Amino acid sequence: MLNVLLVIFGSFGVQHVTGLHAKDPPGNFDINNATRLSACMIVPKKYTYARQGVFSNCPIQMTQAKWDKTSWDGKVFMIHDGAGRFGNQLFYAAATLVAAANQNRPVLILKSKLGWGLGELPCLQSTAGLEKELASGICNDWPEEELLKQDGIETSGCLAKMKSNQLVKTVTNGGNQQSLALWGKDPESFFPMLREAFSVQPVVADLPDQPGPHDLVLQFRSLKANLIDTFNQCERLSSPPVEFFKHAIERHQSISSGHRDGRVWVVVTPAERTHPTVQRLVREHRVVVYSAGDNQTRPWLYDFAWLSAARHVATSCSTFGWWATVIGDPKTVYFPIMPMKVPMPWCGIMPKARQYIYDDWWAGNAYSARNNQTELAVQACSRYERHGSFRTQLDRLYTFYPELTK
Repeated sequence: MLNVLLVIFGSFGVQHVTGLHAKDPPGNFDINNATRLSACMIVPKKYTYARQGVFSNCPIQMTQAKWDKTSWDGKVFMIHDGAGRFGNQLFYAAATLVAAANQNRPVLILKSKLGWGLGELPCLQSTAGLEKELASGICNDWPEEELLKQDGIETSGCLAKMKSNQLVKTVTNGGNQQSLALWGKDPESFFPMLREAFSVQPVVADLPDQPGPHDLVLQFRSLKANLIDTFNQCERLSSPPVEFFKHAIERHQSISSGHRDGRVWVVVTPAERTHPTVQRLVREHRVVVYSAGDNQTRPWLYDFAWLSAARHVATSCSTFGWWATVIGDPKTVYFPIMPMKVPMPWCGIMPKARQYIYDDWWAGNAYSARNNQTELAVQACSRYERHGSFRTQLDRLYTFYPELTK
C-alpha cells in the first residue's frame, strides 16, 4: 500500500489571511480572572452547538480509580460550559477530570450541559457507579433505573435537588485554562486518563481510511485573519510558516525509504482551501487536498479522528491539533517554537514526552525530548514569548511568509 503523508489544515470560522498586520478590538477580557495567563490572551467567544447524533457505544468504561466512596462528601463535579470551540472545551473538561481525580469526587456528565462539541465524544461519561450511589443517597426519591436513562439525572429532578443542596460544583468559571501547570506538579501523568475520557476510537472505526504507520500528518491553522495582530500592545504571530512543515517533512522522510515514498495530503475545510499557505503547500510540496470528510455530518470530528489516528504528526499552534496529539499519543510529534507570542499560551502547554521534537524554525535549531533537550526547548519558547526576537527584523520575518505578502 502506498504510504501517505498527510497535512491537516483546521480552521473553525477563521477568516482568510488578507494582510500582515491588524489590531484586535478590546474584546471581553476578564482582567481579574484568577486563571488568566497573559495580558496578550483574549477570552474565547461563546459558540452555540447542536449535537448531530450518536456514535456506537464507547468500547471502554470511563473510570475514576481514586473515587473512594467511603470517604466521599456527596459532591460531584460538572464540566463548565465555557466559551470557545472544541479545543477550548477539552481544556475545561480536562480541568474537571483532573480535579475529580485529585479531590476524590465523581464526575457527572450530562450531554445536554456540555460545551461545544463535547457531546460528540462517546467515552466522555459519568463516573462509573454514580447513579447507584445517588439513588441510595441524596436522590433516593428516584430508582436507579430512572437515573440511568439518558439525562435521567436531569429530567427526574435529581439534579435540581443536588443543586439545591449545593452538591454540584464546577472547577472553572471561564477564562483561559490552557496551562499544564494548572493540573499540578506532574500534569502529563493525567494523559492516560484523558485519552480514555476523550477517546474517538468509535469515530476512527467509521473512517473510510486511516493514516498508515509510516504516514505523517501536518495540522495547520491560522489563529487570526492576519499574520500579525496586536492585542493589549502585544504583537502576536498567527501561524507557523511553510518552513516549519518543510522541516517536519524532511525529518520524517529521512527515517526510512518507506517514509520517503509517502504522498502529501492537505485536509482543510472548504472555506480555507484558498488560503495562501495551503496553496503554497500544494504548489511546492505536491500536496493533494483531502476531502473525504466533506459529506459527513460532522466533518470537523472526522478530521480530529483522522489526526488522532496518525502515528507521526506536526501541529500548528492550535488547541485542536494539540489535543489530537495528546489523545492519539503518536510515535512522533513535531512542535513549533514560535519567535514571538501567539494568541494562546503555547509554551504553557508544551508536553515533555519523549516523542516530541521542538523546531525553532526562526533560529534554525531543533530540540529532541528523546535526547534530553526538552528544557532547552522550553527555555527557547519562553524566552520568545517574553521578549520576542524580531521587532526590528520584520523584513526577515516576511521572507518566511512570501505567500502572505502578495
